[in-house]
Amino acid sequence: MAEKRKDPDDGIAGVVNGSLYPDLLRDGGLASAMRRLASRGRWDLGRIETDVGPARFVSATMSSDRGRIAILLGAEKRFFSIRISHLGHVWASGATDDLAAVTGVADAWRKGATLDELVHRFPFMHTNALALAFERGDPIPTQWDELLGHPELVHVRPLLNAAHSDERLRALFPYVSHGTLRLYRDVRDTSLGELRLVPLPSGGFRVEATWNDSTGEADSLPEAVRLARSFLP
Repeated sequence: MAEKRKDPDDGIAGVVNGSLYPDLLRDGGLASAMRRLASRGRWDLGRIETDVGPARFVSATMSSDRGRIAILLGAEKRFFSIRISHLGHVWASGATDDLAAVTGVADAWRKGATLDELVHRFPFMHTNALALAFERGDPIPTQWDELLGHPELVHVRPLLNAAHSDERLRALFPYVSHGTLRLYRDVRDTSLGELRLVPLPSGGFRVEATWNDSTGEADSLPEAVRLARSFLP
């Protein structure tokens, strides 16, 4: 009995909807289609990487001097989502049904386009105040403003206000996680460590400095702030 030969399109046809993405089916997947467009448009995408398994046909990632560019395609309708991120924050994101457009976004970002330039040239792309502040090089005041005004952080607002009232703590980058206030010495290099102000069930606070494992407890917010400040180099 003759062995059945496998159709080379069998793998991609199992994960890509040909009626939505005939171009991807023809080119052999998302990354391959982007390479073809880049060659035709003389765009620089660098090395395009894909996930393992069937997902390799529907995902593509590229690197840049300002972070990672990730593109995924929609499953039930034709669209390509793109997300540009770096060190835990998102520079910009968006979605369109035009693969050439998202390929152009990747090229523009790798060539140094600013956020304002990017969203002007590609209206489906969106950014935010914090990303713009990161681009300017001073994200800390914007992050404080965002946390202090966030409606879902009312329960930690006293802690935020107390830390913000201290000049040295206010100079650190704040982040709230499960009620804990984390203050990074340098958000671009988290290996430098952070201060943590952790509310306790007793009503007090535990203060931790991760760079030297200093720790202590305080019965009140003013005391917690003074303790946190004392841990700073």
